Amino acid sequence: MGICKYCGKPAGLFHNVHPQCEQQHIAQEIQQFQQEEQPDNDRRRIIDDAIDCLMSSGDLTELDAKIADDVKTLGISASEQKSLLVEAWAKAVSRNLEQKIIDVDTTIRLTEYAKHFNLSNDDLNIRGAYVKFMKSELLRRILEGTVPTSARPDNLPVNLQKGEGFVWGFTESPYYEERTRREFVGRSSGISVRMMKGVYCRTGHFEGHSIEHLETVKVDIGSLVITDKNIYFAGKQKAMRIPYSKIISFEAYSDGFGVMRDSASAKPQSFQNGDGWFSYNLVTNLAKL
Repeated sequence: MGICKYCGKPAGLFHNVHPQCEQQHIAQEIQQFQQEEQPDNDRRRIIDDAIDCLMSSGDLTELDAKIADDVKTLGISASEQKSLLVEAWAKAVSRNLEQKIIDVDTTIRLTEYAKHFNLSNDDLNIRGAYVKFMKSELLRRILEGTVPTSARPDNLPVNLQKGEGFVWGFTESPYYEERTRREFVGRSSGISVRMMKGVYCRTGHFEGHSIEHLETVKVDIGSLVITDKNIYFAGKQKAMRIPYSKIISFEAYSDGFGVMRDSASAKPQSFQNGDGWFSYNLVTNLAKL
């Protein structure tokens, strides 16, 4: 069970922050930034120099010396220097991710940069940059044919099979199914005959038929667990294991992915997790191994 780094309370499986705590922290950072003076050209130059070094395999020792001179000249504090270095790292990650996957050489440069300037993973996770970096690294290794399994989290809500490796997990993931809704519609026909004052008799019959509608409904919310062999879902009302070998197609969504099982009665199933690009590429490439 992870502990929220902001409030110190349990944050659930696979997480070390509460979404609401993180949003509050980001809002405070934005407010503080807006209240402070915008970085001048000299400070922006430090960020640009660091980005250029990261993007072009520059010498970290030379960069360090150059930044030290600028810091001394401008009277920049140690904490502000750290913020500028982190900002450069995060922007370098974003620029590389425009090409979707960060290659191994860039991964090494980003890692060496963080180590050289003594930047922790929490430091680097400004605007979720470190998590994005780790997701890219995971996909790259899978594309190279390696399945980088992680340590099994405490209180994992599913039982893994023997020899099965945990890869990634999402909490509070909505699960959807496509279901058929039937409706009976029809009309009556005939004429009305007056029997006496105020009394009529209608002759004819009622014609009707059943029509079907397909609709996607949210069935449950639970933990979505991705392993090297299966996709698991564990909610309060629904639990399942879907082997990759039983999936005939995948569907990509902006905030999740869908699957179609290899069964005559199968209907589309979909999982929402907030990161469709990552989760879709994760499961489709794991299925190929």
